Amino acid sequence: MSDLIEQAITEFYGERCDDYLAECVVCTVWKEYDTLRDALEEEIRDYMLPKMKGIYTRLHGGSDDMRDEGHKLELIYRKLQQLTKKEPT
Repeated sequence: MSDLIEQAITEFYGERCDDYLAECVVCTVWKEYDTLRDALEEEIRDYMLPKMKGIYTRLHGGSDDMRDEGHKLELIYRKLQQLTKKEPT
């Protein structure tokens, strides 16, 4: 997802500048993107992954339906870990 956003920013505003200048539109757009991306990664890492891990733990080993739901959560959990490229705390 972030690759698509980065592509769109590059197409509309251009590549990142070598040096940041506050008055540069390109620098400002990339800084806003970085801020949003970092906030999303933090939300996933610090809130969503621990919550999902707790839910998965409660579901794992229960009925067949619960195991199916646990498996789905595990797949989502692993994908979110890949997106943030960090281990949950």
